[in-house]
Amino acid sequence: MALIHEKSLRLHLATPSHVGHVSNLVSNDAERVFEAGLYLHYLWLSPMFVCSVFAMMFQVISYAALVALGLLLLALPLNAFISRVVGAEKRRFMVRADERGDLVAELIRGIDVIKVRRLRYRQNAAVVVYNTML
Repeated sequence: MALIHEKSLRLHLATPSHVGHVSNLVSNDAERVFEAGLYLHYLWLSPMFVCSVFAMMFQVISYAALVALGLLLLALPLNAFISRVVGAEKRRFMVRADERGDLVAELIRGIDVIKVRRLRYRQNAAVVVYNTML
């Protein structure tokens, strides 16, 4: 919570800091921390896995395993491209989520205003009835 508070203090005053925007930032930060815990061990596991599979393939099919390793290395730029596209789509989705959060917050504020006005109307009616009884 302290990190979220510090991040909200670092936001510039000119940036839009609506309820939807701030809640979206908080949920995305929490999601990234959670995903980091899930995927961090792949940094050391993936190269070890590739090396061990390459060694086993090399024992079975000898130099043809180099072709498979080359294809794997050629697929890395494609993976980077797809990751960039997914990241751009996620940023675009975040903008929509901000708008949706702002709309829901505005709707809830409007419902609260209607409830308060209705409550005041009932209170005023009760006061009028009470005053006429006196």
